[in-house]
Amino acid sequence: MCTARSFSVAYVLQEPVAVCVISYAISTSVGGLVAKLDDVYVTTHRQRQGIATQLLKDLIEELKRKRVRRIDTAVYRDNRRGSYFYKKLDFMSLHEERVALVL
Repeated sequence: MCTARSFSVAYVLQEPVAVCVISYAISTSVGGLVAKLDDVYVTTHRQRQGIATQLLKDLIEELKRKRVRRIDTAVYRDNRRGSYFYKKLDFMSLHEERVALVL
């Protein structure tokens, strides 16, 4: 399997303070390129300052220019802050069950 990966880093005063990691895949259900948002991380002392929100907004615009059809991610059901974060950026449930094989 061939998967392309990319990441974006946010800086404040030349200090890296946030990163998001994505991988690209072809989705047969969407009929085109999708991005899998694997991780979003902001350093503890920079959280709750809008950095992740801006990082994702910039990423969304970049992916639109690349004609990516959808961004997929996952959030734990008990993670209310994470759920709110994605909801305010217009992410929505696909009403699908995520499955995995733990090795």
